[in-house]
Amino acid sequence: MTVLQRVWGVAAGLVMVLMTSTLFSKEMQGYYYTFNSLIALQAFFELGLSFVLTQLVSHEVVKLDESHSTSAAERQYAIDRIGLLSQSVRRWFAILALLFAVGVGIGGLMFLKQGSAAVPPREWVGAWLLIVAAASANLYYSPQLAIAEGTGKVADVARLRLVQTIIGYVACWTIILIHPTLYAAACIGVVSALTSGWWLRRRSGIPSLVAQVVQGAQGYGWRRDIFPLQWRIGISWMSGYLLYQVFTPFVFAHRGAAEAAMIGLSIAVFSNISLIAMSWMTATTPVLAGLVARGDRAELRRRFRTLFLQSIAFQVVACIGLCAVISTGQYLNLSIMHRFLPLPDLMLIGIVTSCNVSIFAFATFMRVHKEEPMLWNSLACGLLVACSTYFTSFWGARYVLAAYCAIIVAISLPWTIAIFVRYWRRSDAVVSDQLTTDVL
Repeated sequence: MTVLQRVWGVAAGLVMVLMTSTLFSKEMQGYYYTFNSLIALQAFFELGLSFVLTQLVSHEVVKLDESHSTSAAERQYAIDRIGLLSQSVRRWFAILALLFAVGVGIGGLMFLKQGSAAVPPREWVGAWLLIVAAASANLYYSPQLAIAEGTGKVADVARLRLVQTIIGYVACWTIILIHPTLYAAACIGVVSALTSGWWLRRRSGIPSLVAQVVQGAQGYGWRRDIFPLQWRIGISWMSGYLLYQVFTPFVFAHRGAAEAAMIGLSIAVFSNISLIAMSWMTATTPVLAGLVARGDRAELRRRFRTLFLQSIAFQVVACIGLCAVISTGQYLNLSIMHRFLPLPDLMLIGIVTSCNVSIFAFATFMRVHKEEPMLWNSLACGLLVACSTYFTSFWGARYVLAAYCAIIVAISLPWTIAIFVRYWRRSDAVVSDQLTTDVL
């Protein structure tokens, strides 16, 4: 199901690129990509808590499995912990969702007023408010879905999300074909909010667990149980926003909606290529983790080397091909190809995304050791990218991309390789010890 989700996500993203490029004006397309970047500010509100909730609940739910010899007291203890956790995060995320709706909604209105006069407020204000309302509802439901995954309903939640995106995208495309409007961008969020609320009430099983909580039961402590797991993930999520989402909003603010559309569209297409390139590594992550657990370092290194070469080869060849197709289309004066940035800018994006695929692969190798060594790399480079993007966006997309490329190539990639080498050498040492033991 996860693989199908990934394939559908890439395909749907490419269809959206085609439809917004042909049916939206360049300014409308700039608003569309800026909407997406601003809504991604959810990362600063959720701070990776959903991931932590899934891990915590998955450890408790083992005690609810009837095949395990757990006492009635242990079973009730697990029910209490899960139920109280659900109640607590529901209250907490109701506040966060409200803060997101007010802060991002009003802040977004003030920010988007800087856009092009070619898109009058009546065409984007209502669409923006509807998108924020749907995103707020989805933010509220996100921890409950994470708890459901922790109780063993991973496949059910994956199926739900796949259905949500299929219905949402089809509705979005239908509206755009009938009448191109920014309101279509709200379809996916609205469908997700409505179906998530229904599924959590009827199919998740969480309400029944909450109903079984005994009075006076003790649950998780945030400072003791959650914060030690969350703070690293939260910083990583915020860093991810700074590394991948700040370009379009700053260009929108300083250069206008038309140029924001060009950089947003160009990055989106190359990002879809990167998702495909990363899929080899993502799909095999459990296998690599299993090799680490078994201590089979030689096979781990062999598998990783093969996966890395496949990923980076696809990424480089696809980027070269995409640059060739777009530049040829621009040379032939095809109107849709002029929605993209010029060839030099596309080459910068190709270099950056290829480096990012390499960084992702190296980070995956390190993370299967159950360690997170990329925290300070992500934070430092994220802050550098955000600062450089703010200042260079006054001069245009090319300067933004040149600064971004310089940071990734000169700082992030070498830093990642230096950390990766330590893990690779650690593997060599283990393999040598194993060989010595075998000989003796």
